[in-house]
Amino acid sequence: YIFVYQGNLSLTGGGSLNYMAVSANATLQLNEGNFVNASLNPYLSGGGLLTMAPGVNLMLSANSSFSIIGGTFNQRGGTISGNGHLSLSANAAGQGGTFNWFAGTIALTNPVAAIYINSGSTMNLQGGTASKNFLQGYLLNKGTVNWINDNDSSGLNAGDNVVFDNYGQFNIQCDSFIGDVSLTVHPVFTIEKNGVLTKSAFVGTSSIGFKLTNAGLIQAQSGTLELYQFDDSQEQFSQSVADTLQLNGG
Repeated sequence: YIFVYQGNLSLTGGGSLNYMAVSANATLQLNEGNFVNASLNPYLSGGGLLTMAPGVNLMLSANSSFSIIGGTFNQRGGTISGNGHLSLSANAAGQGGTFNWFAGTIALTNPVAAIYINSGSTMNLQGGTASKNFLQGYLLNKGTVNWINDNDSSGLNAGDNVVFDNYGQFNIQCDSFIGDVSLTVHPVFTIEKNGVLTKSAFVGTSSIGFKLTNAGLIQAQSGTLELYQFDDSQEQFSQSVADTLQLNGG
């Protein structure tokens, strides 16, 4: 068990993680080494900040869920791997979890191992000088994903068996790309019924370089949204084309 009430606690050399309580004015830093979950379902609570540096491998064991409950997780490099899940959820006070992905790799070796963004929580795909590599796994969004500060500076590479499954709000607020680096099974992007994909900032082009299936709503409000392959055959029959594609300034 780790309790951080003030200041910064830095962990180097790896180790096992279980329950981490980090207060709102405190930071727990994973700075170097291999970290694994000691319990079946480790979690971060307290509203504080957990950071992961480039020299870190965070391995999630099979059938486990690493939960960020009302706090913030910053991945600035390194690798999240294994067969488990990373889950963002709100605490009892209604504060959602936040995952800021600046750089590094997510490679969940079980194709159904997932990053879960639950209702009220947020994942920010942040720009930077290094690319973000989502090499395997499942991203399920029922909250909000913001793609920001990434104007052609780094982008995101998606590999084999990667699935983006959007039930919530996916906001594109930059001019950048999600590219296909798969070798065997191409990634896919699905907008489920009631899910929304919006490009709402900057006047350049944002690209999704693999198949996108739309049963929800796509809004182009600024610049150009480029889709490599588009499929709306799953669109709900009760909707019209105007209800699934809205061009308003984009």
